[in-house]
Amino acid sequence: MFTFNPCTKGGWGVVEGHSDHKPIVLPQVDPLDFTRLLALLYLRTESDAYTSTWKYSEWSSILRLGHKYQMDTVVALAKRKLDEIDAFPSPVVQIEYGRRYDCPAWVRAGYIELITRAVPPLSVAEGEALGMADILRCAQAREEYHIR
Repeated sequence: MFTFNPCTKGGWGVVEGHSDHKPIVLPQVDPLDFTRLLALLYLRTESDAYTSTWKYSEWSSILRLGHKYQMDTVVALAKRKLDEIDAFPSPVVQIEYGRRYDCPAWVRAGYIELITRAVPPLSVAEGEALGMADILRCAQAREEYHIR
């Protein structure tokens, strides 16, 4: 978008972002995530009433894009809201988000949940997501925890 020559054959070509028919393309950005980010940025100046009903899916969208575009205030808000609703879909997702978005408390909470839950044991999908070293550490910690 910023390194193009809009002139073609003596006239203006179709420039990205010039119309609704030729929008600016943001690679690797889900349109729904971007819509949520714009809603937050626009409506934040008005009130928090709109975002008060947002759950994990909305705030995780905000966190992803805020992080991608280095919007520190937005990232901090999304982290705070995700902490408040405490609704990660699984402990493994919580661990992954904690690692990706530099939130050690999420990593710790995810591992504690994996280790202290009675059932089910770690699944194959959870193991693949965590990796061999983490699986072994979790298994050892689970054994020590459940022996007590």
